[in-house]
Amino acid sequence: MRFTMLLDAPSFELQLTAEVALSIVQKEVQRRGWKKFEIQDIRLVYTPFYVFSFDVAAENAQPSGRAAINANTGELDEFVPVILDKPLKKVKATDEKSKSPEVEGTNISRKELESIAPAKVAAVVGLKRENVTASAIAKYYVPYFRIWVTAPAETGDTYRINVDALLGAPMGVETIPAKTKGWEDETEATLDRMKTPKGFLELGGETISSLGAVASGKGGGIGGFLSSKSGRWLLMGVAIIAIVLYLLFRTTNASASCAPDSGQLGERQYFDSFGEQYLAPKRTRGGAFYVTGTCSIVNRESAEITSCLRVTLKTNGELTPSHSTTLCAARVPPGGVPTEKPFNLTWSGSSQDRYSLQVDKIV
Repeated sequence: MRFTMLLDAPSFELQLTAEVALSIVQKEVQRRGWKKFEIQDIRLVYTPFYVFSFDVAAENAQPSGRAAINANTGELDEFVPVILDKPLKKVKATDEKSKSPEVEGTNISRKELESIAPAKVAAVVGLKRENVTASAIAKYYVPYFRIWVTAPAETGDTYRINVDALLGAPMGVETIPAKTKGWEDETEATLDRMKTPKGFLELGGETISSLGAVASGKGGGIGGFLSSKSGRWLLMGVAIIAIVLYLLFRTTNASASCAPDSGQLGERQYFDSFGEQYLAPKRTRGGAFYVTGTCSIVNRESAEITSCLRVTLKTNGELTPSHSTTLCAARVPPGGVPTEKPFNLTWSGSSQDRYSLQVDKIV
């Protein structure tokens, strides 16, 4: 049975289907090493939030900003204000195509928020509550697909993951412990290295070096070699040769690229000519860094597809998964015409650090 419920505050039209949310969660769980897991349940949940502007009256403090508080749990949330910057259509009821959506209760009144909000912000910035004032309070309902996953299947614990139904960002995946790699995982990792010319050459060099050690009688001889990681690579040699052409020359369902907007690209890593392309991020009034841009998805199949990308910030060459955004495009048409999706990343950092982006296609 499907029905809609009127809401006492605006919400937003869903941008993701339940199927796309499931595929995002499946990819994220697999990234943590779990190939066998079970989806226990999935629900569409509307969570109430109060969004507000705040001002700080203190020397050398950030003058203003915008934040949100979960009206059900009372937790401060920095993700919801990002949603409000997107050109999303507002609605006054739950999604009519979804089965039995759930609306979480509002446990904090607007009057209570007037005292709670400054205290929450003050605790984060390290100031006294009286130095922070909140204004322009507005209530919204943000739709999430709430998914319960058991990993590993049957014997593992069950974890709750929220995927916002607007931008496709998964939350709570970090609570799932990473799986210790075994033989099958090492095999898959080895094959993944074969997908790039650099990894292929490195793997070949390591294997040749190990073979040289065996030929010279070092490393414990044949028995010692075959029990080593390099020995196992050798055993996989026949399979690697058989699939290397596929890995190097295979075609993909879709190609994707993301680029910051004009004026937000800095110099390159080496002599400003090659290497990693650094960002020249802008600053908010509150002093945070941000970058905006556009991702382009090209469908090379003969039918419509759904494609999702993850744009992750890199700080001094290291990935910072806490600063990432997931973009999904449903019904990308075939024919090679690009489908464009805007992205936005905001973070706190130092002007001494070097920032760049990494783009991964997850669906």
